[in-house]
Amino acid sequence: MWIFNRLDGHQVRTIVRALHMRALNSIIMEKKAFKIPVSKDIHLFIVYFKRLVRFIKIGLLLHMTTLLSLFLFVEFSYTALAAFQQHQWLNFLGHGLLAIYGAVLPVFSQLDIFSRYQNYKKAKDLFHENGFRPRIANLYAASRCQRDAIKIAANDLGLLRELSSHYEQMGYRWYHILPDFLRSNPQIILTRRFWQKTLFEKTYRSKHFLW
Repeated sequence: MWIFNRLDGHQVRTIVRALHMRALNSIIMEKKAFKIPVSKDIHLFIVYFKRLVRFIKIGLLLHMTTLLSLFLFVEFSYTALAAFQQHQWLNFLGHGLLAIYGAVLPVFSQLDIFSRYQNYKKAKDLFHENGFRPRIANLYAASRCQRDAIKIAANDLGLLRELSSHYEQMGYRWYHILPDFLRSNPQIILTRRFWQKTLFEKTYRSKHFLW
């Protein structure tokens, strides 16, 4: 502050204006280089629409599972009710259990999608800050759902070719749906950490992007 005390009012205003313009130019250049929108540049509806589109793309396979499960719930609920009315208790029990399964599975699917959306946001920030790095891709390689999620992030940043090539070199193909741990370490599903990372990933707030 003692520096400003030695300057007159005009000099102080000139320095402050120069610092302000420098900061403003830095923000403009960052937006031009990485096409990062800020809230005042775009309508809130567009922001949420873009987020919804990515939420659907990220969990496309899981969304299909949700729809199929809801179909099973409706179908077997109807047949279970018919079996109950006709006192066919064995059929009622079997169809009732399938109806319950169809009702519960969408909950797990949507929690899984929510967690993968957090992976997407974090991976997108990491790729933006570091460029494509195999070590970042490897963080999300073991699960098909995670790979699908960060492919959307990589596609947003123009890195999809590098990411897809890396996963192909690791031996992953489109038909590799089951997670790696089912072969190497199936007992992991009994651990608390597995369920936290699969269904209850902590909400991640993006540092750089609105979607």
